[in-house]
Amino acid sequence: TMRRLALNQICFIVFRLIGYRWPIEVEGHAPIPDWSMGEGIAPVTEGHPQPALFRRVSHYLGNAFESAAVSDFEKVVGAPLGRWLDQEFFGHHIRQFRSRPFAWHVQTQASGKGATPVFACLIYYQRVAGALPSLRTHYAGSLRTSFESELRTLESVTQLTAAQATRKEKLGFWVEELRQFQETLEGIEAQGFATPELR
Repeated sequence: TMRRLALNQICFIVFRLIGYRWPIEVEGHAPIPDWSMGEGIAPVTEGHPQPALFRRVSHYLGNAFESAAVSDFEKVVGAPLGRWLDQEFFGHHIRQFRSRPFAWHVQTQASGKGATPVFACLIYYQRVAGALPSLRTHYAGSLRTSFESELRTLESVTQLTAAQATRKEKLGFWVEELRQFQETLEGIEAQGFATPELR
């Protein structure tokens, strides 16, 4: 069906972005495309200097097909591409590969009722070991530093507007969320993914 073809095409682009190669390509030493993410990390959320997944996929679709490809996806699938990538891709990927995903969805633990994670990304599982330090320092770390700088600026303002006060509160949550995320990653770097359940 058209829906299945559209989803397969988007998944193919995402897999390429994180650096996945099919076994036959590995055997034939096929190069990874220039436009893939070399370290195997693709941010899903906005706010990081690296373009988010939706922007990267949209850019590729526009170059490879035509500018209407993004809106065509919504017509065929019934969901905007950005929302599908953010909320539905990983579940689809798990089903597609029978609970053996190679694109891992990693995100911060959002605090507060109805809150969404401040940072989320996809990681190619074969590059997890090398990607975790970069994820902790370059991605989560730089985002946290940016938020802390903005928070300090707002804390120095004596009379905050309602919008500034709301932003200040959110920044406090986000900084803590990223701090906990970095600590978790640091623990995984040191101990691996061993858990009592796995043992």
